[in-house]
Amino acid sequence: MDLSDRSVSELFRAGYRLRLPCEATAVSVKLFHEFAGDSDITLLPVDELNLAITTCLFLAAKLEVSVAPPPPLLSPPLSPLLSPPLSPLLSPL
Repeated sequence: MDLSDRSVSELFRAGYRLRLPCEATAVSVKLFHEFAGDSDITLLPVDELNLAITTCLFLAAKLEVSVAPPPPLLSPPLSPLLSPPLSPLLSPL
């Protein structure tokens, strides 16, 4: 098992422990592969490799949060059939 495989395994393990969505974990793996393709990760010290792994996971989580649809501002109106009944004093004649 080479260094890249172990790093991806660490990304999956960290994503699972942090309860991130699968999409965020997959994006972090993609970001790490982009980083690993651009540089020789075997020459990096362990601290810098851990920093790269953590950064990929952080950026992926932020990307997934920014893509999520915003929550609705107002609740939908209640159906007249679901509204509470009026008291006998206030009911129309």
